Amino acid sequence: LLVLTEGRDGGRIRLGELSMRWNARTVDSIDTVGCGDVFTGVLAASIFSGLDLTAALDRSASAAALTATRHGAISAIPDDAEIKAFQRTS
Repeated sequence: LLVLTEGRDGGRIRLGELSMRWNARTVDSIDTVGCGDVFTGVLAASIFSGLDLTAALDRSASAAALTATRHGAISAIPDDAEIKAFQRTS
């Protein structure tokens, strides 16, 4: 598994022979500290919980976007309910 995050440009992932790009969610960013870490952590957790890769990437991009709308690093990490609500409204 190889993941390359590219900030507002989304990123790329390679898993064996599968290669995909994803788009970042557009938000009014306040602080981007930790966004890549949140993306990677949520991606790993989503894959391990059984989500398919497309759904895992969407969830991860949503979590990273939410993180960018808040100040700080750890305090900016969204919880599961916040991620789901953001996905429903964006």
